[in-house]
Amino acid sequence: MKQHMNLGKLLRSTYVDSGFLAQRYSSKEIYIRSTDKNRTIISAMSNLLGMYSTNNAANIPGVDYPDEPGWPTGYVPVAIHTVDDDTDYIGNPDAVCPRQDKLWAMAKSSPELQAFQNRTDVSVIEAAKYSFMVVDASKYTVRLLFHLQVVAMLNQLSKNCGEKVDIDNLWVVQDALMIEQLHANSTLRQVNKWFTDDLYNQMTVINDQVELYQNGIFNSTLMMNGLNIGLELQKLRGGSMINDINMHMNLKIACMSAKADDPKCKWVNGNKYYIYSAHDTTIYAFFSILGIAEKVVKPRGYPLYSAATFVELWLNHTDNKPYFKLNYHANDVNVTIYPITTQLADCNGKTYCSLDAFAKFASMAKPDQPMDQVL
Repeated sequence: MKQHMNLGKLLRSTYVDSGFLAQRYSSKEIYIRSTDKNRTIISAMSNLLGMYSTNNAANIPGVDYPDEPGWPTGYVPVAIHTVDDDTDYIGNPDAVCPRQDKLWAMAKSSPELQAFQNRTDVSVIEAAKYSFMVVDASKYTVRLLFHLQVVAMLNQLSKNCGEKVDIDNLWVVQDALMIEQLHANSTLRQVNKWFTDDLYNQMTVINDQVELYQNGIFNSTLMMNGLNIGLELQKLRGGSMINDINMHMNLKIACMSAKADDPKCKWVNGNKYYIYSAHDTTIYAFFSILGIAEKVVKPRGYPLYSAATFVELWLNHTDNKPYFKLNYHANDVNVTIYPITTQLADCNGKTYCSLDAFAKFASMAKPDQPMDQVL
């Protein structure tokens, strides 16, 4: 909550203080869609608290919030919209999808993943300490060279955890240990005497590689039964999200030249900030489609807590053409929002990229049929 409140303050300085968004919260300007999880809904609430309710002298008591005893001074409630999590194909890459399960099963049977899963001695792999473990990641990053014994690692964790650990649920163990290092590091090694830094770093490298595979990133194009497995996985995990963003940008452009009384443009014309409060997996699936997951998320693995990416729609008044700018906020340690559009191959190193390039990514990753009909 604290991290997202601070991110909200940063967003206020970026988009409110610049004059793009109003000084006071407006439901006409801002729409928030969250996945149906407590943590993402509360993240959205905390984020907007930082943007509009923390030390905001512009808020008017009795107008923006009740001027009544007991009401938190300055607190402006913001509506958070959501849909059923199991069928949220936009915000939840792991929504119920039999086809994704089948594709992942096919991928695990491929020579590349079979070799990875069954390898008893993985050749030297480079990793790095995670930024949450150090004050300055760039200063303290080190090279960790492992001979990763994947089979032995999973067997050891299964024994220590009391249940079978494989590449599908390794993330649960790694994630829990990451959180314990953050919040219970003083007792972690007393409670779990088998835990060591080397063990954690090795399981992290293995899990990071699994996450690449799950998001359709293989060492080479994986073709099975006439299907590009990587592309098909990306369509199902992030295709709905990138196409929803593309749809909203195209609708915004169309409504700029539409008649003022066009009913479909009534809410679009006022909307300036459309927010998806989702997951690290959502951002990574989106970045995987754009081909920048490994370039942007450092050192490896999924984005950290309070990570966020922003797609800005711009209109060039010289050529009267639309462009987009892609920004990123890595975590609460890196308190900046910085452009990453230059990382996209089709943008040729430019910070502002033709909207056609974004549409190309969206088209490539568009699911072949409505997600609720995918089998």
